[in-house]
Parts: sequence; structure tokens; C-alpha cells
Amino acid sequence: MTEEVMKNPDVHHLAMHANGKLCLHLNTAHFNSNAKPACFQTYAPELYKDYDDVLKELSGWSPNVRCNYTGNAFACAALNLGLRTVSFPHHDFANLSWGLCSITALGDYNPDTGGELVLRKAKLVIRFPPGSTFLVSSAMVEHSNTPIGPNERQYSLAQFTAGGLFWFVDNGFQTDEQWRKKASPQEISECLNAQKTRYEIGLSKLHKIKQESDEK
Repeated sequence: MTEEVMKNPDVHHLAMHANGKLCLHLNTAHFNSNAKPACFQTYAPELYKDYDDVLKELSGWSPNVRCNYTGNAFACAALNLGLRTVSFPHHDFANLSWGLCSITALGDYNPDTGGELVLRKAKLVIRFPPGSTFLVSSAMVEHSNTPIGPNERQYSLAQFTAGGLFWFVDNGFQTDEQWRKKASPQEISECLNAQKTRYEIGLSKLHKIKQESDEK
């Protein structure tokens, strides 16, 4: 069932819009080949490249690695198909700590009375109509959504890349444990030193709105 849903052209379009490779042409429900990149690729191009590079490395390493969609930088997708999808406040700690996750709201509900996206620590409640996509640093930022009415329906499509995939590629396609068993003391020391600045370097790839304006 999951594969059938993922193959649905409309789901494909929504996933690619969140990814940013091509924009969704809402009038015709087809890709607009002349559209500019959207979402992830637009708002964090350097981070997007890291995601894209890791997925390409994994795909080249093993023929068993299947991309959800060609040209999509996210390695993973989760479909929440409960009739009234509600998430409690949480962090997605397994994701890349400075990375981005895309969440697309779907269903049939009144966004003025429920289904809002909640960022509690930021004291934000964001209107989140069906068809909307939100990019969030899901490992760093606590997020949840509010309930909807009893006769309404809400689903979601989340796309992300687990942090462990980045380390696996960085370790030469090995787990941390496997890498440590083979690494020399000097290599371990260099790795520990690199970890001290890795987070700051990662954060620098999350562009600010003013930075985007200046670059344009």
C-alpha cells in the first residue's frame, strides 16, 4: 500500500515540491519545467547539496539502495495515514541535528479551527492548511500539531534523512563501531577534533532570510 501511495502522481509532485528540484504547477497538476527551485533547494542550497551528495554516494555504493524519487535529496519518507493525524510535542533526534525535515499537510479539515503546527519553545502556532509544506530542523526544534474536528481528516507526508546515513558515508560506508575498530589513534584524534566544529559548520548552511535577499 505504501508503494502504491508513493507512486501516486500527486504525492510525487508534492514530494518534489518540498524537495525543491521542481515546482508544482497547481493549475495543471503537472511539473512546470520553467519553474524555479522551491522549498529545500531554495532556502538551504548548501545543506541541500550535502543531502543530495550523501544519497548519491549511497546509491553508488549499493544497488539495493532505492531513492524514493529520482532527483529528490531526501533519503526517507514517512506517510501518516491515520484518519486524524496528530503528533505530540517531540524532537526527531535520529535526524541530522542541523538538518531539515519537510512536512506536508494533507486531508480535508478547516485550518482555522485545527491542524496548526506548534513550535512550543518558539511560542509559535502556525496555520497549516492542507497542501502546505513546512521545513523544520526537526532534531533541534520541538514540534507538534493541534487536533482537528471529529468529522475531519488529516494526513501528512514527512521527508528527511537520518543522521546516521551521513556518518555511515563519512566513515567509508561503515558504522561508527566498525570504523573505530580499524581506525588508527591519529584518525580517531582527527575525527574528535572535527566533531568540535562540525555543528557550527552545519548551522552556517541554514540560510537566513536576509542572506537570501542579499544573494538575490
